[in-house]
Amino acid sequence: MSTTGCAYAIFRFMEITDNDAITIRSLIEHQLAAFQKDDAQGAFAFASPAIQAQSKET
Repeated sequence: MSTTGCAYAIFRFMEITDNDAITIRSLIEHQLAAFQKDDAQGAFAFASPAIQAQSKET
């Protein structure tokens, strides 16, 4: 099974909508693109608020 197929299988298990799956995939792709450009700050902007808060705690 491809990574994409695996991701969609997980999404279906979690009972999210197709629109949610598309949004999640888009966010991940944008974050990966930022990392590829060596833009850590841009990639971090796509992190969830909970992840961003963890960074502020340390």
